[in-house]
Amino acid sequence: IRLPKGEGIAGQVMLSNKTIRVNEASSDPQLNLAAITAVKTRSIMCAPMHNDRGQMYGVLQVVNKKKIYPEDPDELQFSDQEEVILTDFGHHVGPVVQGWMSFYDAKSGLESELTEAVKGERQMANVISFLIESGGAALRD
Repeated sequence: IRLPKGEGIAGQVMLSNKTIRVNEASSDPQLNLAAITAVKTRSIMCAPMHNDRGQMYGVLQVVNKKKIYPEDPDELQFSDQEEVILTDFGHHVGPVVQGWMSFYDAKSGLESELTEAVKGERQMANVISFLIESGGAALRD
């Protein structure tokens, strides 16, 4: 999901460069993700993602912690430890994502250049075919 800088929890993370955790998302007026994702948001945590130079590159977001142990009423809330894990993960995965995006952009550029080269080859083949069929008359005229 792409959001303008400053909009929603992810946008606030982009502005503050700090992890934000909301365990009672239904009471937060900024969280209207159901309109975008068709999923009711109970809890949300967003962390900054940094590139290899430490600059913020994007935001990681986890939504609706799942309950594993039915007897634990607090288990649907993200913990301090999980916040640390997501924050650290953002520091480590950012360079990987940035590298992949750079590769994807380069690949897309090369594919575009290759497509243009193939078009040029086809046009050249058509010209050569025309010249052969006309017996070179087009060059003499």
